[in-house]
Amino acid sequence: MKPLVSCIMSNYNTEPVMFRMAIESILNQTLQDFELILIDDKSTNEKSKNIIDEYAKKDSRIVAIYNKVNMGLAGALNEGLKVAQGKYIARFDTDDICVKDRFEKQIKYMRANCIDVCSTFAHLFGACEDVVSTSFYSSEAVAAQLLFSCYIYHPSVMMTRFFLNKNELTYDTDFDGAEDFDLFTRCRNEGAKICIMPKVLFHYRIHSSSVCFTQKPKQIVLSKRICQRQLDWMKINYSDNELNLHYILCGLEEYTEDNYEMLDLWCKKLIETNKIGQYFDTNIFSKIVYNRFLNGLIKSNLQLSKKIRYICKNKNLFSISNIYSVIYKKVYPINYRLKGGSMNARK
Repeated sequence: MKPLVSCIMSNYNTEPVMFRMAIESILNQTLQDFELILIDDKSTNEKSKNIIDEYAKKDSRIVAIYNKVNMGLAGALNEGLKVAQGKYIARFDTDDICVKDRFEKQIKYMRANCIDVCSTFAHLFGACEDVVSTSFYSSEAVAAQLLFSCYIYHPSVMMTRFFLNKNELTYDTDFDGAEDFDLFTRCRNEGAKICIMPKVLFHYRIHSSSVCFTQKPKQIVLSKRICQRQLDWMKINYSDNELNLHYILCGLEEYTEDNYEMLDLWCKKLIETNKIGQYFDTNIFSKIVYNRFLNGLIKSNLQLSKKIRYICKNKNLFSISNIYSVIYKKVYPINYRLKGGSMNARK
């Protein structure tokens, strides 16, 4: 019989202890009807490659693939998609840790809500300690957020194989480094219902070899291409200056005080274009655009007093939606820690 879930992991010189923890967190899932596709992307470190050999010999659910050349993450994941048999495709990274009932809860949530692509909240640990949560987790909100960034965590994603095959969707190797952002925007454009399950179902390890550090310059370049491509998809006319303003909303350029008035005008232009084209839910899109503006302002190097002044003088920034979003991001992590969730990553 075909497995219910195909979990795909690509390894390239992963530190052995991290790799073992990641594999064990999958093998110990409460839902056991899965195959684990382990791909070695031509590692130069024999230790991590040997770990795949070891687990494949003792667990029949493991499908081992050894690339003859290094293909990069996008190419390696496509090799996994070629052999995947499961109804659901789960992604996971070789240095993270899955919550033991991730598969069980994620599938239940997807079935209940007819979801094609499902992500989850994340607990960050290692070089930093944080909980990533958001009040914008509905399908309408995620669709709009993907206009600006890869809003969902790739290692937490579960997708239906039917949707991918029906629309002939795979990872684009030209966007290796931002392959997730590229794929999810194309999924959305094909009509996928993409949601974030509002629960922490994996622990995301931050360390010096994390892709977010080692490939950051490349990711920024590729993300800018994807963001510009989406503006073209919306059929919105923009100048070079407006494109740079958009990159501020995308978190790809820094906000400066000089940009305040022009950025406000760009936000209004985006909202008006969406009203005409009906690309996204108009009410939710307006909230998200100004939430992106708020985040850019908050993360800027402006003095706190100036940040407060700019926020308070703009009703779109000082909105109930934005206030709720800020509170939610603060309260959810506190509640998560009180329940002992962050300790699971240390066990």
